[in-house]
Amino acid sequence: MSFINIHIPPFPWYSHSGNAIYRPGDKHNARKGLGFFDLIMVEMGTLYLQVGEKEFIIPPSHTLLIPPNTPHQGSRICTEKTLFHWLHFNTEETFEISDISYRLPWRPNTDFKDNKYVLSFLQDQKLPEGTAQNALSIMHQLERRSIDFFTNSRTNIDSDNNLFRQQELLMRLLNLLAVTPDTSNDNSIAYSALQYFNFHYAEQITIEGLSKILNCHPTHLIRCVKKQYELTPNQMLNKVRLENACGLLKDPYLSITTIAYSVGFSSASYFCKQFKNYYQCTPKEFRERFSRGEYSL
Repeated sequence: MSFINIHIPPFPWYSHSGNAIYRPGDKHNARKGLGFFDLIMVEMGTLYLQVGEKEFIIPPSHTLLIPPNTPHQGSRICTEKTLFHWLHFNTEETFEISDISYRLPWRPNTDFKDNKYVLSFLQDQKLPEGTAQNALSIMHQLERRSIDFFTNSRTNIDSDNNLFRQQELLMRLLNLLAVTPDTSNDNSIAYSALQYFNFHYAEQITIEGLSKILNCHPTHLIRCVKKQYELTPNQMLNKVRLENACGLLKDPYLSITTIAYSVGFSSASYFCKQFKNYYQCTPKEFRERFSRGEYSL
């Protein structure tokens, strides 16, 4: 899992947004990279995108944040009617992509110029149902363009939002999506588990062992992670391992077995099974597609 950490102030500002409806067989156009952050959220169907070195599968209620000037393109055709929303925003401050979230505490009652903070986002995440509905509502209010491939139409949407209202809605949206410091013990346990997986995915990790490290009961650990990320700890660990395996597959001299063990899987066969379940192709097929230039790993 990757985090995008944006330093503030100044806060990001809204640029443009809209929606697009794809037909089965349609594929997202290739883009060399926009000069903005590109936030994508799927409402219906599934969108497949290749961003830099990774392929992202984006089903309903999932978001993907693409950094500025990052090449991306459709990695596969849509197999069903797919409706997604996109929003462009930018910031003058720096940002970085990292395996960890660099969250700095906000100090109240201080001047903005002396109060540096970091907005941290999971690059791809599944939103809880209530959060997803709120995010979609905000994106609907901000949208100014609609693209429909069924009717081959592009429609400009009239909006009464002035610049201040647009910025207010963007701040509400980012507040929903950002990883925020939380004093809740449950959230702290879930976040600590994710951070631990990002640093130790190559090691053999058990729920019991991680529970001892985080000083909680295994059942409580599972409940906290499931509540916060809608994944079990094992599913989260597999996701982190598979994403790191994709980066290793670009090296043709590394065997599938070597890659499996290096990212923490106990056998090559189990690695291949998990890889196919997640990416809908085997590691060998993934590597062959990369060698043919179908993936930009």
